Amino acid sequence: MLVCASIATLAGVGAAAGGGLPPGSRDGLVVFARCCTPTGIYTISPTDGTERLLYKPKYDDTPLTPSWSPNGRSIAYIAGPQAPGIWVMSPTGSRKHRIARGSGDPNSPTWSATGTKIAFADLARPGAKTYDIWVVRTNGSGLTRLTHTAANEGEPKWAPNDKSIVYQRGRDVWQMRPDGTHQHRLIADASAPDWSPGATHVAFIRQGNPWVANADGSGARQLADTPEQDASVTWSPDGRYLLLGQADRGDIQVMQSSGASLQPLTQQPDLFNSWPDWQRKPGT
Repeated sequence: MLVCASIATLAGVGAAAGGGLPPGSRDGLVVFARCCTPTGIYTISPTDGTERLLYKPKYDDTPLTPSWSPNGRSIAYIAGPQAPGIWVMSPTGSRKHRIARGSGDPNSPTWSATGTKIAFADLARPGAKTYDIWVVRTNGSGLTRLTHTAANEGEPKWAPNDKSIVYQRGRDVWQMRPDGTHQHRLIADASAPDWSPGATHVAFIRQGNPWVANADGSGARQLADTPEQDASVTWSPDGRYLLLGQADRGDIQVMQSSGASLQPLTQQPDLFNSWPDWQRKPGT
């Protein structure tokens, strides 16, 4: 069901990058969450701005936090308190099914590179004060708690080479192996990390702006001084672009990974457009 066909072409960005449109042969649709008319999970085409509503929860405060599978054929998401847990659906919103209920308030799912596991943040139990990082197989088995600290942890992102998971602990970005071992602080004063496609860099948010660092946390540099406070940053599959989700009402922004040519992707600045993730085209 098409709900909007706003034109949000990235001609300026594409021309500046020298690649034209579409942005890249591996880049597909962008999935994101929107609140509040209606609240839901949408996809948008970066080439013509066509939007599609995939899922509409019962309540406006549902976290949603959608995430593409590595092969671009599935989306993990949060359905909300009426159907708690980690859910998966197709790129058209069909074949919705729950793979795990979670322990209290699951959010921020992220796929392993093999597509066989999903890491996510959740409470240790209903009513707990802080979140930990968990992992579960996509068939629903093997639910495992990876972190056991008093700190608040969230926003995990699995490395494209499957060797590690970056996540937020308190006000810093941490890193660990997929089995939860070798936990260590990677980047101080940072949030919302995301791996580059080649696992050579980590993008993150610092003081409301997008930054990038080497995979070992060194060489951190600010990419742009954006006019609004950003809450998340995500790479395109070809590594040429970054998506920015704002902390308040506003559009999702797209810019070159160098920090140049910031442009709106969505065309609904009066709504909360957040937590974007960029699909790798199936078969690429």
